[in-house]
Amino acid sequence: QPMLSEVEKENLYESIPALFASNDMDALVEMLQCTGTDSTCREVVNIALQQIETLVDDGRFFNKTTEIIHRLNLNALSLATLIRLAGLSIAVAPKESGRIIDVTLARLHEKSELDESVSVLMIAREKLWQNTKLEHWRKMFFSIREPQWDWTKTKGKGPLPAYVVRDLVLQPAEGIADYKNGRYLNTPRLFMFCRSHRQYPCLMILSDRSHDLVRNTNGILWSQPALGYSRKDRPYYQSNGDTPAGVWRLDSVMPDTDNKIKYGDFRRVIMNFVEAGNDEAQTRLLLPPSNHTQTWWRQASIARDAGRGLFRIHGTGWWSFDSSAPYHPFVKTIGCVSQREKTYDDLTYNDQQLLLNELMKASGLAPTFRNESRIRGLFYVVEIDDRAAAVTIDDLRALGLE
Repeated sequence: QPMLSEVEKENLYESIPALFASNDMDALVEMLQCTGTDSTCREVVNIALQQIETLVDDGRFFNKTTEIIHRLNLNALSLATLIRLAGLSIAVAPKESGRIIDVTLARLHEKSELDESVSVLMIAREKLWQNTKLEHWRKMFFSIREPQWDWTKTKGKGPLPAYVVRDLVLQPAEGIADYKNGRYLNTPRLFMFCRSHRQYPCLMILSDRSHDLVRNTNGILWSQPALGYSRKDRPYYQSNGDTPAGVWRLDSVMPDTDNKIKYGDFRRVIMNFVEAGNDEAQTRLLLPPSNHTQTWWRQASIARDAGRGLFRIHGTGWWSFDSSAPYHPFVKTIGCVSQREKTYDDLTYNDQQLLLNELMKASGLAPTFRNESRIRGLFYVVEIDDRAAAVTIDDLRALGLE
């Protein structure tokens, strides 16, 4: 079956609260029991779980989620789905959690479905390890983790070396020509440099389709702040967590400026994961050799395998009320990259439109509404260090980017 379109994904995600409100439990059970082996079925389950986890996080629909879990045929579910449901059930359906955990542990013992399950365990592990079967989970987790690359090594010791950053920005990977038959060759590359403490704003810079850094008229690097901070204050690997560091595709914009309360007045840019492959071979194609052995980019791989999705770059219709917060005037998200919008202290922000315009110009396109849909490129989200301050252009100069 064909993959869901981005519009279909968002529509599915947004439809789930209405299904809860109308008591359409049959439709929700059917979504979660989509058991085909094709990628569309996996997408449906992941999107449904992502929204249900978000609703539960916000304290909504506990009883109805319990009813859904009770009605599921656990033996028909994938191991990845079982693990996420086990974590969810501890929060909303303690009486059901024992049944789910027993089935999940039995399947884990079989070790026949480990491709995604190690990463999925990380979404649920805090809740699972609080359960009475703590030692079972701990032993099982470490027994299946060993054959995989170690997910804990996603952040090196100390700041990211300057040569790694310079190579990433100034030496475009030759493998870009081989990735998806060159679809992202001669397209812009957007970089977002962040602290590991995401409450501090990141900083974006951009290279154009000829791989030249985009500059302002005064010759200084074009830059724009952005935020990748979870409103739940959760790590990248958990549902509703921070924006994962790593390599992303930028694949056009959503066609409409719908839901302006959530996303603001401007069209949102679609972020997609790079596909899984043997030892992340597809991601390595998009990195210079000096970055292959680095670990900063593995966050996105883990988040992908853990079932996260629907990432966007967007503005907001919400207000940033806490002027003392280190991220003000940004608004936190549940994983997307946030842009400033609205008026604060007599300054009006329209950063999303400014970014869209720069991406179009860097693509050799006139900055028009019609051309926004032609935006395509690569996006590198990079944690450079753990300082407690917003990233500035001086930080990038210190890394050799000026």
